[in-house]
Amino acid sequence: MNLANAGPLGVVLRIVLVVVIALAVVEVVSTVFRRLEAVDRAHARGSAARRATLYRLIISATRYVVGFIALIIVLDFLGVHTTSILAGAGIVGLAVAFGAQNFVQDVVTGLSLMYEDTYQVGESVLFPALALSGTVEEVGIRITRIVGPSGELVTLPNRLVSEVTNYSRGSVSLSVPITMDVACDPAAVRAALSDAAQKLSTEAVAVKVTGITAVAPGAVTWTLSATVPNGQQWALGMAVREAVLAACHARGLALAPAP
Repeated sequence: MNLANAGPLGVVLRIVLVVVIALAVVEVVSTVFRRLEAVDRAHARGSAARRATLYRLIISATRYVVGFIALIIVLDFLGVHTTSILAGAGIVGLAVAFGAQNFVQDVVTGLSLMYEDTYQVGESVLFPALALSGTVEEVGIRITRIVGPSGELVTLPNRLVSEVTNYSRGSVSLSVPITMDVACDPAAVRAALSDAAQKLSTEAVAVKVTGITAVAPGAVTWTLSATVPNGQQWALGMAVREAVLAACHARGLALAPAP
């Protein structure tokens, strides 16, 4: 509707109404996502920072989109032909879309990774499709940086992330075999292993003596087990062996000779 048909007062009222509605939409969206951000932080969720980034991007995008739509409507009320503006914007948008497909894919994938909390800085990950593994150094909207096993820094476009194995999440079962001399008293061995397990056990991780899991000429294999957070199994395994060795030496128990 143009100025001649509606009159100055009608046009002004319509413009004011469009501006009020646009501001209200932006305010509602901003309030909703700010409250979601506050809830994430209040509950100390591990991905709160990444969700906050996503929420702010949505708020910013909403402002631009609503502002553009409101501008087009206002110009239409003022009698400006907006068809050519929309056509031009469509052509420019199409050109940008074709020229920046990879960039858009990186951003969309990066936002998905951040929202889903696929991995965080400091976690050990594997990208099977890329045969790439290492420790996450940086997680961005467009790229992910990984420190490889040899210390090399790899910058990975997010669009290449199709499958991720996170070695720093969940729990794994740990079994530590200890081979003792067959001449050792089983009761004494169990007592020594139980002492070592008790010293290593915490509220989070309980180390237990599973028992004898193999018998061979001259050797008896005892096994200690535990369920530990993923990524801590190697350190705990070394601690178990050291504690068992110390307990056996203290009691004069001999390990089986090497085959």
